[in-house]
Amino acid sequence: MKKIFLLALTFSLSATTVLPQDRTADREELHKLLDERKKKFDAYSASLKKRSGFFGGKSKQDIQRSNEVLRDIIESDNRIISVLNRVVDFKVYEKVNMNYELLSCNERVENLQSAVDALNKRVSTLTSTNDVLKKNTGNLKLLATAFGLVVIGLLVFITRKKFMQGE
Repeated sequence: MKKIFLLALTFSLSATTVLPQDRTADREELHKLLDERKKKFDAYSASLKKRSGFFGGKSKQDIQRSNEVLRDIIESDNRIISVLNRVVDFKVYEKVNMNYELLSCNERVENLQSAVDALNKRVSTLTSTNDVLKKNTGNLKLLATAFGLVVIGLLVFITRKKFMQGE
């Protein structure tokens, strides 16, 4: 179930995420938007100080201009939030991807470790079989040498007996 969730999350995030080189572009865009917002806020502060009405009061147009600047600031804030969400989504994607890779690596390590254990058992079995075969081979060499000496002894005995009978 976890793997299916991680896979679905990876696919959904990969559709909305950006590549690592685009992270710097996001940062640059964020800095640009923050500078733009600062300028708009300065314009808003200036519009608050502006009083073009009678007796030094604010006119309806002054208030409307201030409201327009506020709307621009809100739009800038929304764009900033959008960029921040992209960056956060990418960081979440990186974290999920790293966790998935870590799980995959751990699984591979466990598989390799079980393969090493199986191979070590096989090596120890083959080593013990090899020792038994070497011992049997040594016994067979001794037996073959003894048999060869007996045959040579019989041949010598038979040839001596024939020479003795022939003389």
